[in-house]
Amino acid sequence: MRRTSSLLICCVVLLLSLGIVMLASTSSVRAALSYDDPHYFFKRQIAWLIIGLCAGGAFFFIDYHHFRRLALFFALLGVVFLAIIFIPGLGVKVGGSIRWLKIAPGIKVQPSEFAKLCVVISMAWWMARLGRRSGNFKEGLLIPISGLA
Repeated sequence: MRRTSSLLICCVVLLLSLGIVMLASTSSVRAALSYDDPHYFFKRQIAWLIIGLCAGGAFFFIDYHHFRRLALFFALLGVVFLAIIFIPGLGVKVGGSIRWLKIAPGIKVQPSEFAKLCVVISMAWWMARLGRRSGNFKEGLLIPISGLA
């Protein structure tokens, strides 16, 4: 069984709890006016929190070394997801800009959230590949942010 940092778990639980409390205390009026349910946003956030915790629990049991082989695939997939919103009919305009992807009726996701995970995995692969040279400005920062890696 893997060892888990109790400090990390405490910080995550604290941040999740604080976020839920803040959401519940600030969104009830808007939810009541827009959806006739003062707890609408709270319920949705709890549902996504449960989905996220289940996904995190599943990933806990996966050896992170497996992601090393898939790092470049994830980088490409992240770019594809960012570009797919520009295909007419797939990208959804919300608040004046197209940032969402409609998966099913009532379910929209932001591809940028998946792209963030792809960047983390890709950068971890790049830094592990460089080793000590990752402290070098050119190889450790300039090349990865320019997209030349």
